[in-house]
Amino acid sequence: MKQDNILDVAKKLKIAEKKIPLSAFKKGLKVEMEHKDVTGGDLNKTGKIALVHLLESKKYYDKLAKVEKTFKKAKRGVKKGRRLSSE
Repeated sequence: MKQDNILDVAKKLKIAEKKIPLSAFKKGLKVEMEHKDVTGGDLNKTGKIALVHLLESKKYYDKLAKVEKTFKKAKRGVKKGRRLSSE
């Protein structure tokens, strides 16, 4: 993804007016590109998905990364024969 394209989408979606940090929006676009089969790779549609999540929480993608990291760690433990803790 080119920086100019990201900035164009950010302007179209008026993320500055919504007080969404550009860094969070970039992170969101990167994550949501995994759904390009749904959006047809359209950066504007992908940006709208990211924006909706960021309007829920400006830290949405930070929280998602933390959950995914915890899940991967737990999954590795299960593969090694460890049980998942209920805590």
